[in-house]
Amino acid sequence: MTAKPHTPWLKLQRPISLRFHLILLVFATMIPLVICSVWMVVRFTRDQRQTFQRGALERTLALLTAVDSEIRGSITTLQALASSHDLDVGNLPAFHKDAARVLKSQPRWFTIALALPSSRQVVDAALPFGSELSTVRERASF
Repeated sequence: MTAKPHTPWLKLQRPISLRFHLILLVFATMIPLVICSVWMVVRFTRDQRQTFQRGALERTLALLTAVDSEIRGSITTLQALASSHDLDVGNLPAFHKDAARVLKSQPRWFTIALALPSSRQVVDAALPFGSELSTVRERASF
């Protein structure tokens, strides 16, 4: 009879169960999936932030363009009114009539006022000509 070699560590080792192999397989499959999912969420979040920032910038530029256009139109209208011959010759009733007509064409304007350097108003297109006019209220902007 042949004697088997004595290996005590073989007796201590239990066979690996099918359940352990299945759990190991599930974890080995899930780890790359979880890593990929986290990466996709981070990338999606970054892309959404960039899209939002780009949209906000485009809306801001559109708003600035609209405001700039509105201001340029107002300045052009006021420059045309300021070049009135009636204003050059001091015909304030005729200038008031022109200013009132221009004011009606500008729905966003409250009034058109003409004031002397002393800050006394001489024309206010929103009021009838000859009405009692006050001095300019906000001296700093005048």
